[in-house]
Amino acid sequence: MFRNLTLVLLLTVTVTLGWAQCPYNAEQFERFKKEGRCHNCDLTEINMIYAKLRGVDLTGSELYQADFSFADLSGATLERVRAHDSKFYGANLSHANLQGASFSYSYIAGANLSGANLQKTSFCKGFLMNANFSGANLSRGDLRWATLQGADFSGANMFHCRMGHANLTGVNFSNTDLTGAYWGRSCMCADKTCSNCR
Repeated sequence: MFRNLTLVLLLTVTVTLGWAQCPYNAEQFERFKKEGRCHNCDLTEINMIYAKLRGVDLTGSELYQADFSFADLSGATLERVRAHDSKFYGANLSHANLQGASFSYSYIAGANLSGANLQKTSFCKGFLMNANFSGANLSRGDLRWATLQGADFSGANMFHCRMGHANLTGVNFSNTDLTGAYWGRSCMCADKTCSNCR
């Protein structure tokens, strides 16, 4: 079932890092390649660009400075992962479970998070320009100081979501549940107010 996953991951890591000592846990990575899941694993600085990772399970894992740009993580379970300063440019995270995860300072521009479970997920000070959050559940999420220009939150659940100091220029909040959302000093409208865009 995971034969293609193993091949893609092996090629990615071999080409990118050679056989030099890796910052991630090699034994845990081998298990991940074979089984498609690895709970509480250390995958620090792993390079997964363009990897096919649909439905994988990395619950509770350390993904510090990892690169999943343009990877297919649709339907994946990344619950409670710590992905500080990581890269998910253009990644497909649609319908993934990222509940309680931390993506602070991460680069997620252009990513597809439509329909994802992002409850209590932190994107604090992250870069999420033009990301697609349509239909996602961001209740009690943290978007403080995040850069969100052009992001799409249409139809999303943002109950009690924190957005203080976020850059919300050009954001789409159509049919979004913003009950109890905290705006702080966020700015998204041409007149620098939120009054006409909520």
